[in-house]
Order: sequence, then C-alpha cells, then structure tokens
Amino acid sequence: MVEDALELLEKFAKVTKKTDDGDGMDPVGKGDADIDNDGDVDSSDKYLKKRRAAISKAISASYKK
Repeated sequence: MVEDALELLEKFAKVTKKTDDGDGMDPVGKGDADIDNDGDVDSSDKYLKKRRAAISKAISASYKK
C-alpha cells in the first residue's frame, strides 16, 4: 500500500534533485527570498512571488467593487 502511494507520488509530483536546506518553513513574519523553501533562490521563487502579487491584486480589486 505504501509502495503504491510512493509510485503515484513519483509519477505525478514534480521530482527535483535539489535538497532541502533543512530549516523547514520560515517563521511567521521572518520570510526570505526563498519562497518555495527548497534551499535556493531561483526562477521558481521569482515566479511564485509574481503569481502571489497578481492574486493579491485581484482579490483586493474584487473587494473594492
């Protein structure tokens, strides 16, 4: 059963060779540029930052209506 779950995870999840920095998630209010917490700052962090800004802008615009 566990093996089946691991097979599905490997099949559908994004698999990377990057290792975790071991620090886990950032404490609340103490975030850094490593948004996806994979141990480095790269284009995926830039993408996530831009996406979150767009979502925040859309949500705040919907409240102003």
